[in-house]
Amino acid sequence: MNILAHELANKLKPGKPGSLVTVATSGVYPSQFIAQRMNLDFLVVKKGPPPITFGNPRTVHSRSYTSDKPVVLSLSEECIDRSVSPNWAFVDDFLDGGKTTVAAMQLMEEVGINLDMFAYPYIKCFAGGLDRLVGERRIPRGNIHSVLNLLELTPEHMTVEGVDKRLRFADRPTMLYRGGTVWQNRPGN
Repeated sequence: MNILAHELANKLKPGKPGSLVTVATSGVYPSQFIAQRMNLDFLVVKKGPPPITFGNPRTVHSRSYTSDKPVVLSLSEECIDRSVSPNWAFVDDFLDGGKTTVAAMQLMEEVGINLDMFAYPYIKCFAGGLDRLVGERRIPRGNIHSVLNLLELTPEHMTVEGVDKRLRFADRPTMLYRGGTVWQNRPGN
């Protein structure tokens, strides 16, 4: 995670984020490492209804990626430090269909903050989330950062770009190079 955090922090630095925001719980881990590298605070949006202790609670409805069930995202407006840079970055463990990212954007917009930078250890480019952010939400592609892009993932074939380290995949060493080299999971490879 240190290597991923280092890469993502370097990609976010030019945008000068003042704070990071993520959604519990899977986004906490990469956010914590990136925030530490960049010396930033990070805000965790809660999954579930706001507890009674939340002052001025805000909520938005979404769907869980893992269970595909409805989920409520909530935060307390009192947790937002408005004295830092107005630039906020969203960090999550990966980008799939974009439902979590869009819900977090809606929630932050309710409290007057626009998320304008995004970081994910990996993006499933074939799942539609990238198109949703760029097309529907009008986020410039250059503001959406990742270390690894899964371009295609089927039982027969996997296309990856962005990795320059030796990985072990399916108990076989596989070399993936930065810039689009393809590893195909086919008999004989």
